[in-house]
Amino acid sequence: MISQEEHARNLVNLDLIKRHMEELNFVTHLVEKSEQAPLNMLLVNVGKTYNDEDRVLNFNYIPLPKEMVNSIELLQITSVIPTLYTKEYKNILEKFLLVANTKLAVGNFILGDNNTIMFRYIYMTPRNELIRKEELKETTMLCVYMLEIFTETIESVKRKQCILRI
Repeated sequence: MISQEEHARNLVNLDLIKRHMEELNFVTHLVEKSEQAPLNMLLVNVGKTYNDEDRVLNFNYIPLPKEMVNSIELLQITSVIPTLYTKEYKNILEKFLLVANTKLAVGNFILGDNNTIMFRYIYMTPRNELIRKEELKETTMLCVYMLEIFTETIESVKRKQCILRI
């Protein structure tokens, strides 16, 4: 269980990330821990997808027991790809994502709950240092780039419009 002090610390860090993202002209929304949201999170609209839907990155810190990890924090960056798959396409998507994940420079794609596809990247940061603006910018842009490269291909695989060679 994460302490209130740790939640407050994460909220301060997410607020700093929020300010950095706003300096890059991204629209942001900071969501504080509540009954509806088990963790503090920052939602960042980083543009549009190939089919003109909002591309949103979700930043949140993964709760870790302090006795287990003292010097680092894990900042998780996720994005739900705006597409749903049916059970009939699950096997081909699993095979494709297995191959695609070996090609990614950062992060990975996973089949999420409710027949969604997610991108996930874990960014390790020093616990006692502020997140560096330039590192954050480059990491964010790499995540967006991975999403741009693979999202349309994932959609094509789902529609069986591309040939999957494994």
